[in-house]
Amino acid sequence: MGLIDFLPISVNLSRETPIVCFNFSQGLRSHLNFILVNNSKVEVEVKGKIRLRVNNVIFQNRTGFYGDKNRWVLQPLMKYNGNLDLRDLVNNEGTKLKDFVNEHKPPFAEFNFQIKYRKTWSWVCKFWRKHPFRNLSIILKKN
Repeated sequence: MGLIDFLPISVNLSRETPIVCFNFSQGLRSHLNFILVNNSKVEVEVKGKIRLRVNNVIFQNRTGFYGDKNRWVLQPLMKYNGNLDLRDLVNNEGTKLKDFVNEHKPPFAEFNFQIKYRKTWSWVCKFWRKHPFRNLSIILKKN
């Protein structure tokens, strides 16, 4: 009888743990498409970081949603589809990604996208769960 009383409590606790999945892919022209899915029953906040590696030189966006600064808020069981125009990315030195690619002229590039997430309003805790970087190699064209 004690085990039966305990089981529902453990199931409820597991539903309170934030779980976010994501994926990204090459879109049309200079766009990356991505999907964020909150698989938990709690509201979560998500931050993203994107970087590009060309010939062992790293271009990292450091502002906004893709520079680990702003956050998305996802409701429980919510799926968010987004896209990112790569030409808009700017690094700390003020170089636009478009200019960076034109300078290095690579035939392809490796993009890395990472997210971290936590339960909304847990700013007191400061603990973020991090996904490892996901990699995507794409063929670069002018424009």
